[in-house]
Amino acid sequence: MEERLSFREWLRSGTYDMGEIRKREEVLQEMSIAGKGDWKPNEDMVEYKSANVVKLKWKLIDKFTSKNGIELELRTLHDEYIAGRFILNGVDEEFEILLHMNMSEDKETASEFKISKKLMNVDGVKVKETSQGSGIALMTYKSIIKKQNIIIIGDEVQFFGARRLWSKLSREVDVRVDIIDLYSEKVLEKDVILKHGTDDWDFDKRVWSYDYDKKYIRLILKEIK
Repeated sequence: MEERLSFREWLRSGTYDMGEIRKREEVLQEMSIAGKGDWKPNEDMVEYKSANVVKLKWKLIDKFTSKNGIELELRTLHDEYIAGRFILNGVDEEFEILLHMNMSEDKETASEFKISKKLMNVDGVKVKETSQGSGIALMTYKSIIKKQNIIIIGDEVQFFGARRLWSKLSREVDVRVDIIDLYSEKVLEKDVILKHGTDDWDFDKRVWSYDYDKKYIRLILKEIK
């Protein structure tokens, strides 16, 4: 029986052409692609939850205040994170979710780069439209790596908002952004400052591309102690 290569082994083998690679849906799991425009997730990612359910099941890991003065709680359940606040909706107390993030552990990359901490991939993050620009995502990323003692690896396809966020994170003094190459298993640059302008196309060409030439390049976020 023919042995099936893993997706990363298949890419490294070089036994493919670009027509074939574009047909494989899995390719999105290994690439640093600059998605055009901004991501449009399911609306139910940002919603309301029962206050009792949140208090009982979702672990409180941090509290912070957004730029517009809203006091927020960051909570987690398994590999999901929500940031929001408790509000009264009529007579019922609810938890208003202003940010919802899904993550998954990347054991393969952690092993290849000899990372001892838990390495978590960002699978998707959505900030409520009325709360965008208030610093919630930036504070959430920083809180997670500090309070959970993990390292974050950037999502494989990053749209405008995510690229701008990583650019802002790279300028923070208490965290560090490194550029890694999954193919060579090398750290290309440490403690980088990423460039991103106000236009969708104006991004850091070391990391992102509209095409497949950056398919092995990823970003990781670490705490500076």
